[in-house]
Amino acid sequence: MTDYNINEFAKIRKSVRTYIEKPLTQQDRKKLNDYITGLSEQEHPFGARVRISLFDVDKEISSKDLGTYGVIKGAKSYLGVAVTKQKGAEEAVGYVFEKLVLYAASLGLGTCWLGGTFNRGEFARAMEITENELFPIASPVGYIAPKNHAVDKIMRKAIKADFRKAFEEIFFENDFGTPLSEERAGEYADILEAVRLAPSAKNAQPWRILKSGDSFHFFEKKSIPSSGYDIQRLDIGIAGCHFELAAREKGIGGKLAYVDTPPEEKGLIYVFSWVSE
Repeated sequence: MTDYNINEFAKIRKSVRTYIEKPLTQQDRKKLNDYITGLSEQEHPFGARVRISLFDVDKEISSKDLGTYGVIKGAKSYLGVAVTKQKGAEEAVGYVFEKLVLYAASLGLGTCWLGGTFNRGEFARAMEITENELFPIASPVGYIAPKNHAVDKIMRKAIKADFRKAFEEIFFENDFGTPLSEERAGEYADILEAVRLAPSAKNAQPWRILKSGDSFHFFEKKSIPSSGYDIQRLDIGIAGCHFELAAREKGIGGKLAYVDTPPEEKGLIYVFSWVSE
């Protein structure tokens, strides 16, 4: 259920904060809603139930109460994402919602992950968030304006949005003292490149991946404090999504899973693994 090429859209997709002020066409709205329905019916490795809703500004949510603090301009529709409070909740949001974000990009639509820069109250009311749910993320969705507004340019420059860490800085083999080169990665080089290009909060790129045989263990290098939830766990879920989609495209069998005795490394937090089949 991809309907897009992961490596292609991992390269061209970027956060969009400036939109043409026009509503989604009925055709694009139907495609998004159909895809959301498919995601809700699809099993994923993290267990937690992810719920995604598409809203129109000034119909279901009020533009004056969105509280995006000047970050988003012109968007007429938003996506809200809720998840049940349980182990794997943050990873599940990153994994599931990134699939939708990439699909939206394949339709020519812009999105932008919003964590702290929106008013949860307005969305939470419309989504009827329960006490057993987290509401970590929302995103505008719409048609990309030909020119970015000043705030967008400033934010992209501030977080070095187009910068990515070198391959050998984030991927390792057997132990974290041995960087993994693209040559050594072999058939997994393109898969790991899709991970390297994945988006992350403040462009922190918190994933560190250890190759051990044909398994890949995902770790979090924490740099952003948690506030109600761990936003960098969402980033690791996004990285897992990119890895899995790229592996599927290459016909490589495997699955994302928690292993019983993962490797340990000081300063890193184990999250999950890719286990070959």
